[in-house]
Amino acid sequence: MEFIDSSVEKEQLVGDVAFPKTLLPTDSSDGDLVKLVLAEREMLFADLGRHSALLFRGFQVNSVDDFERVVEAFGWDAYPATKGVTTRTKFSDRVYSTNVAAPELLINFHHEMSLRPSMPSKLFFYCSEASPEGGETLLVSSDVVLQRMEQRMPEFVAKAAKLFLLYNMNTASDIEADSLIVINKSWKSALGTDDEAEAAKRAPEAFSCSSFRFLEEGRAEITVGPLNPIRVFGGNGHGLSHFSATTKPWKT
Repeated sequence: MEFIDSSVEKEQLVGDVAFPKTLLPTDSSDGDLVKLVLAEREMLFADLGRHSALLFRGFQVNSVDDFERVVEAFGWDAYPATKGVTTRTKFSDRVYSTNVAAPELLINFHHEMSLRPSMPSKLFFYCSEASPEGGETLLVSSDVVLQRMEQRMPEFVAKAAKLFLLYNMNTASDIEADSLIVINKSWKSALGTDDEAEAAKRAPEAFSCSSFRFLEEGRAEITVGPLNPIRVFGGNGHGLSHFSATTKPWKT
């Protein structure tokens, strides 16, 4: 095998399984991650199914183009990008920036696009420029979160699974639009129109929402659902269940 098993500070153990699994290049390797992925792809698929997250460190991935080649080496289909209420920079068909928000702002743990009818089953992250301090991308094993919720609040989990949940989110105001807050798109910029009637027509498809209501100061309220917050992801031999967005303000 052309990888060395390693570990990182604050690595978690779920039972006896490391989260994430950290992989380094061997001394004899030239650090070409694309070549290694192509050679060891089945092993990496198995490791991902077991550990839920893989961290590659010390490889020759020095640009967005390098990163995209690594992503493509895994052979998975690209998930189509959709409109949203946050600003992201598009680097290529498969690579986007994270939210264009001030670094001191907290982005809650969440599943990417979990409020859509479908969501990507896998995500890749790449650091093109190290932060002067901090800057870590934090991960949480949401199947473990669900297990803890079932232990500590079984009535809520059962009720949520039975009744499903609604999620409300407000777009940015006209003044906040394009600023460095996390949700920084107004309905006008998100939907590409200043006309309320046209925006109301576009919103259900653009946001996969069940309700769209205009508010004061140029804001709009987007309601998604009812959705079953518990999803089962198969294909890796585990069939893990995940609670979609535990840190968000859900209401039944």
